[in-house]
Amino acid sequence: MRRNQDTVPPYAREILDYFLHNQKAAVDVEDMARWRLLEWMARHTLEQTDDALRWLAEKGFLIESRTHPRSIFSFNGQRAADAKRFLRSRTPRSRA
Repeated sequence: MRRNQDTVPPYAREILDYFLHNQKAAVDVEDMARWRLLEWMARHTLEQTDDALRWLAEKGFLIESRTHPRSIFSFNGQRAADAKRFLRSRTPRSRA
């Protein structure tokens, strides 16, 4: 794939940041691709988990405490019966 020499490839900064923080690293393209995939999965897992925790707190299933640098979530025992109903009502995902 040919590109203009002045055009920065999409992942160049991310990869350079990796090497800046791991200056003794020596990796091949497959190792770098695996590292990027793991980073992507961790980032998306974190975002999805944050989204789910905040949704559960908005619905009253969890209590969010903001007394720490990061939010702390705990179960709202007063909504235990509602939580059980919610879990029973979930529709199973279809398997393709």
